[in-house]
Amino acid sequence: MEGPLLLIKAWLMSLAAIWVYRRFFERVAAPTPEFEAFCRSGAVLAAIDCKAGRASTVRDELRQRLSAKTGVGATLGGWPWPNYALFLSVAVEQDFVLLSVVGCSLLKTREPLPPSLIGILTELKARLPEAADIWIHPGLNYGGARHDPERSGWRLEESARSGLEPAPALGAWRARAAALPATAQQPPSKRQKVGRQYCVGSLPHAPIG
Repeated sequence: MEGPLLLIKAWLMSLAAIWVYRRFFERVAAPTPEFEAFCRSGAVLAAIDCKAGRASTVRDELRQRLSAKTGVGATLGGWPWPNYALFLSVAVEQDFVLLSVVGCSLLKTREPLPPSLIGILTELKARLPEAADIWIHPGLNYGGARHDPERSGWRLEESARSGLEPAPALGAWRARAAALPATAQQPPSKRQKVGRQYCVGSLPHAPIG
């Protein structure tokens, strides 16, 4: 009788071990070392052109919204962006607020998803007039990167409701924003609608660095 009893106990222990692993430790995907190295590089993921003298107000608002525990998500990004919670630092340079990635954590299957970075920025722009223009890293929007591998960045539209528009690389965008007043910035004609997207498929060809 001991043989079958031991077999049943071993089977139950195996089920319990599987449940504990899936409940507390299972990750949504395998780690991506290249992406994790990028997340430690301090790359700028978003930049906000603020009205003169108002950058500190925008910075303080962002620091209240960004959680040091949960980070933010890249829900519109291509693989492996949505698999990670991204941790950001917020800094002020002249009239620009820069959000730089300083770390990441591979999400667990049962933990709540972190808030979307693009969603936070969209709400911020709609609510704070101090945020005149917002640049976003190309990797944060999978749809555009898939169709345009050379995409250098995105910017939120003036209404902050319709979506993202193509933008130059960060350096060129900052130079243009510094040279023009906010009222003179005309949005490009091409636009891409932003909504809820769930990205599947192969790695997009947009650079992650």
